[in-house]
Parts: sequence; structure tokens; C-alpha cells
Amino acid sequence: MANAMAADSSHRSRALSEVFDRSARARLLGKDWPSAASAVALSDAGDAAIAFDLAYYLPDDLLVKVDVATMRYGLESRCPFLDHALADAVIPLSIDEKVSKDTNKILLRRAVEDLLPRRVTARPKRGFGSPVEQWLSGALKETMMERVAASDSPLLSYLDRSEVRRICLDAAAGKGNAHQAWGLLALDSWLRQNS
Repeated sequence: MANAMAADSSHRSRALSEVFDRSARARLLGKDWPSAASAVALSDAGDAAIAFDLAYYLPDDLLVKVDVATMRYGLESRCPFLDHALADAVIPLSIDEKVSKDTNKILLRRAVEDLLPRRVTARPKRGFGSPVEQWLSGALKETMMERVAASDSPLLSYLDRSEVRRICLDAAAGKGNAHQAWGLLALDSWLRQNS
């Protein structure tokens, strides 16, 4: 988080979404591996965040998760706020018209304020985070250590053994960056199935 906040405005969104920052990648890979190029080099942090979300975060992360989850159950999903006409109308507006220091989604809140009670329109944003910290220091601790930190992990053909082990031990102890350990566990599983 500190690295993300120290980043210049055009790179801050990308830094906030990275699980492994540049120094963590260098430790794992044994060499410096720069981030993907910024979607656009803008001086305004808000516009840079929107550009990054449109170019990377939505198509490479959020929309993929929606597709996988809905297809698994034979559902058809629609994302109405991604309609091109709506995006074309909203994106060019100044960032101050879209968010403020205290409130996000200003336009959406205004659009529905006559339709929904204030307790709904004033409610803060909530994400759909998974409790990976609890999983990896609890129920999945043994699985992670037996697979990812094991000497036969396929990860070790690509990544530094001591760094992988350190990340897993930290996550098992309930400290460090559990999302890094979760990423390693997912990659280990994928490599075991596809190698």
C-alpha cells in the first residue's frame, strides 16, 4: 500500500491492484520485472484510475470473474453501467462531478435518490473480498505448506525457493501479504494441472 501511495498519479491505480509489486517480483524471479505499461499517462489521478480500470482491471479481472461465475451456473450476466452510451456520457465529465473526498458514485447516487431510501443511497461502498488471510492461516494452512512450499512444487522451476517459502510461512502465521501466498497457491495448482 505504501508503494502504491508513493507512486505518481498515472501509476497509482495499477500499483494498488498489483499483488506483487516490482520489488516482490524481483525477489521471486531473481531479476527486475517491470509492471505492465500504464493504460495512459495522465497527470490527473482520477482520469488515470479510470483509464487503468477500463484497459486492465475490468477486462482482465472483474469481468472475467463475473463470466466464470455466471457461466458455471448457466446464467447470462449483463453489466448495465458498462453500456457504451452511458460510458461515453460519463467518462468525459470532470472527476469532481463523479467523486468527492467523502463520496463516490455521485452521479449514480443522484440518479436514484428519488427511487431509493437515503439509508441505501448514502451507504458506503462495500467490496466482495475473500478472507484469504483467515483461510491461509487456518483451514488451508496445511494444504498451502504441503503444496506451495514443498520441494516438488512446480513453482520452484520458475521462482526463488526461499522467497516462496517465506511468503507461505508469513501467511501461515497470519502476517505478511496473504494475497501473495494465495496467488502462489493458485499458480501451483494451475501448474500441477497443466504441466
